[in-house]
Amino acid sequence: MENNPNNHSKSQLSPEAIETLSDLHQGFNIIQATDCTPPILSRPYRVSYGVGLEEQNNAMTAALGESGEVLNRAETIESGDSAALSELLEHKPAFFKIGTSILSDELREASSLFDADDAGAILRVAFTGNSMYGSKIDSFPAIKNNEVISRILVSKRHESDHRSKEEIEKSLNYVTLPSQVALTEDRVIAAVRFVEDDGQLKSITQSELDDWMGRYEKAGLDVGNDISTKDESLDNFILYRGALHWCDGDVLVARPLDPQETTAKVEAMRNKLQHFVKVASS
Repeated sequence: MENNPNNHSKSQLSPEAIETLSDLHQGFNIIQATDCTPPILSRPYRVSYGVGLEEQNNAMTAALGESGEVLNRAETIESGDSAALSELLEHKPAFFKIGTSILSDELREASSLFDADDAGAILRVAFTGNSMYGSKIDSFPAIKNNEVISRILVSKRHESDHRSKEEIEKSLNYVTLPSQVALTEDRVIAAVRFVEDDGQLKSITQSELDDWMGRYEKAGLDVGNDISTKDESLDNFILYRGALHWCDGDVLVARPLDPQETTAKVEAMRNKLQHFVKVASS
């Protein structure tokens, strides 16, 4: 997911990437996640393009510069084909640096708090050629530091939550991908590692479940209430370095559990996830 300025010719793209580009040229929307996700672009910049989904989409493609021009029905790909764009067209998440002057205040603040090298957006092709929704690209506010890409999450800091930065960070790191936390007077800001996944998990092993349950209990955070045994996959989990991690942005607003709640929550979580454990063949 590196943003490399070296250009690649169209002939170097795989047939799959060229097909993706063709599908995107049928018309696409860049959709930003809503779970604790701050705006990527500044409000004045967004307003200058009008209101509504189409205008927001135009603002983002303009902010992406040449890469945005290519996505937005440019005649050739050579003019703006960066390594990041090639990654995106290969259906891999890619980081795109965006000029500081048009970033949102929240993203610029996060970039400063975490001493980031660059700030911008992670883009990921969600689906193309869909008859109902059209083509779709997910976008997440992000920073890059020493080639590590992190998704930025922001939440209001509740008056009743007296946890220190270290305590919040420790809890998060039990259940989600490696994270850093910063506190302001009224907000909690997190930089959560963003990694490429292998798709939605449809099953897990018993050891993966046991490991997750131990960390879930230590974290004491009320995540996972939307898990159901009727789900076809565990879409809010990711396997990272052989362990389950909660990857939904709602982790930042997860309520700390009272000690008396923990036992019941742990039991309920285990009962739900046991349904997804693979049965070893004899």
